[in-house]
Order: sequence, then structure tokens, then C-alpha cells
Amino acid sequence: MEYSEEILFVGVTRFSVVLESSINSFRATRGKTLNQAKEVVWQSDRLEKRMWFFKNFCLPSYAQNAKNSKDSYGVILANKDFPLLGELRGLCSTVDNLIVMPLEDQQNHRSELYNYTMSIASPRQRIFSFRYDDDDALSANYVPLIKRHASVAPDGNIISLNKGYSLRRLPDGSFGMHPRRYPMNAFGLGVVSIREKLKTILECGSHQKISSGVTHDTENFGWLSPIHDGNDSHVNAYKKESIPREEMIKLVESLFPHLDAKEISKIPTVRPPDER
Repeated sequence: MEYSEEILFVGVTRFSVVLESSINSFRATRGKTLNQAKEVVWQSDRLEKRMWFFKNFCLPSYAQNAKNSKDSYGVILANKDFPLLGELRGLCSTVDNLIVMPLEDQQNHRSELYNYTMSIASPRQRIFSFRYDDDDALSANYVPLIKRHASVAPDGNIISLNKGYSLRRLPDGSFGMHPRRYPMNAFGLGVVSIREKLKTILECGSHQKISSGVTHDTENFGWLSPIHDGNDSHVNAYKKESIPREEMIKLVESLFPHLDAKEISKIPTVRPPDER
């Protein structure tokens, strides 16, 4: 089958989104009303940290994608009444093709992403729709890596970059930065399709429940995932050897050159391990 042009990349990132349809999907808001959930998620100190992570991990990665491909787009989902909506829009305006999509509390974000993707895609263009958390970083080579896999993947195929690095700052000021294997993660996981049969990553359901039609890249490092006091997921006790700040900076500079390694060294200390 012949396609019209370069593959279109469309990333989607949730920035502290609180919707009726997703309250129970996250540990921090499970069982709460909409207003109660907003009070939890939109606490000023929490938002300040999320914005720091967005500026230093997520935003530079979207900028690097845009450098690697003129057909790279990003959609940041946020509530219309989000307290930092103006600041978020200002940051996104500095990156080509990166937009903020404001949502009403009852709005269907899946259909909004679908409609937006259809509006920017050309006839018979192949599309890679991927999900990407607001506090993680993608590899500087994310776009070429995905292009290589997508060139031979059938429509409807999921592409997962299984290897990356975790990063945490420990209470003593040292850092843990080690290779991690995490298949089907939310760090750039996406689906390939053609515009006429568009399928976005949000239509694929939970990334942890997809089991078929997947291309697993098990060789290349695709992401950097910080572990910090704002993580919604479970935090385990740290049992590996740590490294000093100077060594962590050199490692980030060599593996993720599009990130500001010295600024990243200010990452908040990880919260205490969760009890099982």
C-alpha cells in the first residue's frame, strides 16, 4: 500500500486533568467527587512541582520531536478552569505544533483527540498516535526509532519502547539512575494507523491491558522516568547503588542531550516507600 507522505506523529499528554470519566482511574482521586478531586489535584504546591517536571522533562522532548520531524504534533489536555491554563499555553507556544486542548468537565477527550488528528492529517497519511506523561522524558532519538518500526508495522500495530532509565534523588542528596525494563508503559506508547482508518492511542484502552498486535523494542533506550514525591503509582524501597550529583549530570548529558541535566538535578526527593 502506498501512503501520501511522512508519518504524522501526534502525542497526547494529560496535565492534571480532572474529568468525571477519569476520577476513579487514579489513586489520588479514586472515590471522590469532581470538586473534591480538583482540590486534591490542583493544590498549589503540587501544581508547582508538576509544572517544573513539564518544563524540564516533557516540553524539551516535544521540542526535540519537532526538530526531528516537521510532522510532529503534541496535544496537552487540560481543564478549561485549570488554574495554570495561561502559563501552560505560554510554554506550549514555544514549541512548534504543540497545542493545549481545554476540556469541559463532561467532555469526551477521546473524541476530541480523534477529531483534531483527523483535521491535521492528509489523505492516506500514516499516523502514529502516542501517549506521554507530563513528568517523563523521551529519548532524543524517539522519532527516528518509531519511524523505523512503523515502516514495517501493519496498521493497528502498537509500538512499545520497553527500555529506559529511572531517576530518583535520595534523601542524602545522591541519585539513583539505572536502566529499567517496562513493557507497555505510558512513555511514548503508540499505535500506527492510516487516516482513513484512524485509531488513536486513547481508543486502545488501558496501556497495561493491551496484549496483542505489539512491536516490542527491547534494545534501544526510549525514555527517562523520574520517581518523585508526586508519583501516583506505587513507590518501592530503593536497593541499588546510588551515584553523586556530578555523575548523574554527566549521565543525563550523554543519554538525553536535549534535557538540562543541571536543572534536572533539582528533582524533588522521592517520597518514602509505600507499604505493601
